[in-house]
Amino acid sequence: MIKLNILVLACLFLLPACASMRAKNKPSPQINDVWVLTYLEGVKIKESEFRNRPTLEINLSNQRFIGNDGCNAINGQITTNGKQRIQFIDMAATEMYCEDSPESLHFQQLLLAVTQYEYIKMSLTLKDKNNITILQFQKTD
Repeated sequence: MIKLNILVLACLFLLPACASMRAKNKPSPQINDVWVLTYLEGVKIKESEFRNRPTLEINLSNQRFIGNDGCNAINGQITTNGKQRIQFIDMAATEMYCEDSPESLHFQQLLLAVTQYEYIKMSLTLKDKNNITILQFQKTD
């Protein structure tokens, strides 16, 4: 009976700790929004580089994203493996004719290389596995 009481007490103390760890590993709810691209590999983008300004909408509740790569509509799934970890996977894109627009494909490639993010004051920075900033976005409405 004493062993059972000890086991019950141990469970009561450990369950809140597990819940706390799960909460710490969830992505920041602030990234659940619509974003517009401002920097691509550290260089401020110019309006003339893309047919449309690339956008990204992250939906954490269904682990999906949609957006625009500057020419084509894109969508796919996201995985969030802990705090500030994110990956964009299973991407699909429309296949519009994008005259002289290699930036659209490059944007898609960079998005697929993302493994982590940083959110600071309405700005979303996406980084690769080497912790190098590859895409930066500003919150938009």
